[in-house]
Amino acid sequence: MRSIKIVLPVKLLVTLHLTMVNSYASYKHPIAKTDALHSLRMAAAPTDTQPTPPQPEVDYLSFKADLNLRRQFTQQFIDRIQSQNPLGAEALITLQAQGDIIATIETTLAAKNLTVTHLADAYTVWWVSMWQAAQGKPYELNRETAQAVRQQATQALLKTGVFKTTPDGSKQELAETLLLQALLLDTTLTHVHSNPSLLQQLSESVLNEAQQSGLALDQMTLTPKGFVPTR
Repeated sequence: MRSIKIVLPVKLLVTLHLTMVNSYASYKHPIAKTDALHSLRMAAAPTDTQPTPPQPEVDYLSFKADLNLRRQFTQQFIDRIQSQNPLGAEALITLQAQGDIIATIETTLAAKNLTVTHLADAYTVWWVSMWQAAQGKPYELNRETAQAVRQQATQALLKTGVFKTTPDGSKQELAETLLLQALLLDTTLTHVHSNPSLLQQLSESVLNEAQQSGLALDQMTLTPKGFVPTR
């Protein structure tokens, strides 16, 4: 994600993360605190018995992207952040004028075997971006770790059953919103990384916002095997 650069004034950087909640305020992230931590602990806990073989599940998290809808969703995202972050919106407009922003993101994700047409892939990118911002330092996500987090996200999203009957257009809107949020957040982190005061503000705000959406970022850490609980 960090290969896409957005140059923004410092005064904007700390407020950019607000789009994470406000652009999808009514959406409660399915990897919620209790379910996520319970799943992580169960996965990390030693056991003396053979685990029950997982039952095959139909993966209904992928979708066929509609390019016309993509342009519409990108513009709607820009419109939503315009009043709070006009310079951030302007930066996205500039990128949009240069080409398809989501397609550019897809190119950067290919090396990690992630796509922009699967909810778990988009959630993986967003989850890692939120976590690294909460930690206050960029994290170089490699293919192995990306795939481990993707597996966790897939299992958690499928477990909810929420998206079983969700139409492709709605899944596309959510996935692309998460990817745009992650892009803005990664860019913010890159710019404030050398400013301890701004970095602390960003970290605290992201932790608080994630907590409100049910994701306890301060109770997990990222490893090559994915997220594991720290408490």
